[in-house]
Amino acid sequence: MEEKLLLSFPEWLSEIDENIERKIHSIVKENSINNEQAKNFVDAKIKGGFFSKKDIDFNKINFKVENSFAIQVNQKRHFESRTIEHSVVPYDPDKAFAKVGFEGELEDLWDNSELWEGNYLPKFEKKELKWVRGGSAEILPCNDCNSLGKIRCMKCKGKGEYYEKCYKCSGKGIIQSKCPTCNGKGRVNEGQITVGGGRRIGTGAGYSSREVQCLRCNASGYLSERCSKCSGQGQVLVTCNKCDGTGEIICSTCKGYCQLYSCDEIKTICKPIEENFIVSCFDKVKSSWFNSEKNSEYFEITEELDLGEYIKSVPKDGRVLLEGYDLKIIPISRVILNDSKKETSIFIVGKDKKIIGATSSYLDYNKILLFVVLPIIVALTLIYFFVIK
Repeated sequence: MEEKLLLSFPEWLSEIDENIERKIHSIVKENSINNEQAKNFVDAKIKGGFFSKKDIDFNKINFKVENSFAIQVNQKRHFESRTIEHSVVPYDPDKAFAKVGFEGELEDLWDNSELWEGNYLPKFEKKELKWVRGGSAEILPCNDCNSLGKIRCMKCKGKGEYYEKCYKCSGKGIIQSKCPTCNGKGRVNEGQITVGGGRRIGTGAGYSSREVQCLRCNASGYLSERCSKCSGQGQVLVTCNKCDGTGEIICSTCKGYCQLYSCDEIKTICKPIEENFIVSCFDKVKSSWFNSEKNSEYFEITEELDLGEYIKSVPKDGRVLLEGYDLKIIPISRVILNDSKKETSIFIVGKDKKIIGATSSYLDYNKILLFVVLPIIVALTLIYFFVIK
């Protein structure tokens, strides 16, 4: 039998915690197991189940114990990206923003000292900020209005008034009304005297009527007259409601201030990037093994570490301003069993010596066949004959 200590770890862990080596050595040595202890743990695990063999001879098995550790690493990175946006707005000297950005040299895009000192960028929280880039501001004349603050009103072409369709005649120039004589029918009844009232001549005179065309409206039913509002023109001259008759409106570019405020704005987007991974000499360590280990230590560093294959690289359009690491260390012992047919590893994890992974090579296949496989076959046969068939 052989016992071995595996204590190697990547160098970057020492940059996070300078005492990591001492802590690892202490935890591994305090929780290491010897061959006899490993045999008892494994023996109890293999022989503890109904389907496990009861007659394993450990004297005929090559037996090796490797005492080591695993570290669960939770990494947080404060990632920030910045862009520059050019902005031109009306220059209002009374506005606070129009008074900044003139002083000093052109601000470096990645200067962040004031943001951190003023706590504008809380650690590992998503936030967006925008500010005027120092040294980028300038006052420019407004070319759209020649720095006059006003431009010609396009609605009235600078005249202050314009023609619009007459609302009274709807632009027709005439107004039609129903003929009062025929009441819009175009025909009227005309009376006449008849001899005999329609009877035989000589028996007496009578009265009758007939329908004829209305002469007043010429049988159209309507009378037309020139619109008094527009004098028959169909349109009327009105004062421009956009410029109130002045012919000028406020320049939309400078808002009447005659000048423009030009500057560059820096926009920063901060967001946390979080990743979890495990550092161990054993490649089959699972994160679930750490659930019972509550103790952990937290570290912050301002320089980005190169963790190689452990994590993804950050996007190239930004930078990492801060890194935080939460470290959990647990002791792990691997017991390697070799019976000349197969090599099997059983892991004993944590300070409470919880055994992970009883292996199939030590199962009693006779019991499995008798109590598991055969009952399933019988059940399927009965279902086929009595249910399906």
